[in-house]
Amino acid sequence: MKAVIFLVFLTLLSVFNVHAEIVKDIQITGNTKTKEWALLRRVNVHVGDDLTPSEVEDIRIRFSQNPQYNLKSFKFEDGILKIEIEDKWSIIPVPLISQSGEYYMRGVGFYENNFLGRMETLVPAVAWTNSGINYLLLYNSENFFSSNWGISSLVVRLNTLSRFYRHKVEQTNFESRTTAFEITPNYFYKNLVFKTGPIFFKKDVFLKGAPDAQHFEGAGLRSRFHIKEYEQLDTLFKGYYVTFNNYIIRTKSGSDTFFHGKLELAATTPVFGDHFVNFSENLGLASAKTMFYQFSEGAHEGFRGYDGESIHMQRYAATMLQYQHHVWDRLYAVGFFENTRSVLVNPIYGGAHLNENTIGGGFRYYLKKITIPGINVEYGYNLQDKSSHIHFNVGLKL
Repeated sequence: MKAVIFLVFLTLLSVFNVHAEIVKDIQITGNTKTKEWALLRRVNVHVGDDLTPSEVEDIRIRFSQNPQYNLKSFKFEDGILKIEIEDKWSIIPVPLISQSGEYYMRGVGFYENNFLGRMETLVPAVAWTNSGINYLLLYNSENFFSSNWGISSLVVRLNTLSRFYRHKVEQTNFESRTTAFEITPNYFYKNLVFKTGPIFFKKDVFLKGAPDAQHFEGAGLRSRFHIKEYEQLDTLFKGYYVTFNNYIIRTKSGSDTFFHGKLELAATTPVFGDHFVNFSENLGLASAKTMFYQFSEGAHEGFRGYDGESIHMQRYAATMLQYQHHVWDRLYAVGFFENTRSVLVNPIYGGAHLNENTIGGGFRYYLKKITIPGINVEYGYNLQDKSSHIHFNVGLKL
């Protein structure tokens, strides 16, 4: 009996190892800017490791998800892992120009998504407004210390003017002036990224007609969890990703603690050849219906029935179903339906509960040799509010 068990064990062991092959060498070609050591950290495979075909395919899919390059070839033959890439243009100037009544913003930023060829993000930006200077400095590296450990930091000063409309009539407008600093170490493993670290936050809110500003100052903990279960295709991706962002902020006086968390699920599948169906669900919850840490949304998927950052909510659930039809080259025609359920903060429309549907369409052109996603021109019609909204963006929002 023992001999039979031992024979079965040897048979199973041989079955599970018959396809494993030892890595003898790793060869990376085509990189003109990206450092080889940075690419090796992202591959996270070393000479002497055993790889099965399923592990090779898993590594190929994860390696293709990076926006800094196009993956042209990924092969593992005779113990040699051969990778060929094509670097993208990664330095993007970003104009920061807006006008809303007498309120203005004029400035410029630079989006560098492959800083020094290290696959790191660096974004400096500066702008001038009626309320003074705006600035932003963002640095992010998921593999700064090793293949699994990285860090990101953000310093921002942002002055914005927001207007809320119902049936094309302005209900409320207010100005907010926000200063924040955060630094978040991260752990990166396969398709998972987890970040957490301290945040320091100060915000002044000037409501229309109010004699004095409202002030908030505090510190807390910011956390982010991101999982990617998709394969990058030539233009879009096939699969899904989930992102959860959470802030816990305590006031400087220690009298109040605020929670602010949001969850995003986005999925894409190809249909009828090179056309695509997209689905997303966005959920958000803040612990208080105040102006200090509300959700300010608009002009993106799930909220295209509103202008940019014009709807201010304490909680929401936004569902989106979209079809993208390939027209020519990397150009797609878009049709979508969105349902947005929200509870506004108290100073906005009396904290009303809204349940609104939006239909619309437009065009998207996906760029290939540049790190920003693409150029979008879209129109959304809010059925309940009977309002039209035209949105244009180049794939970036600072």
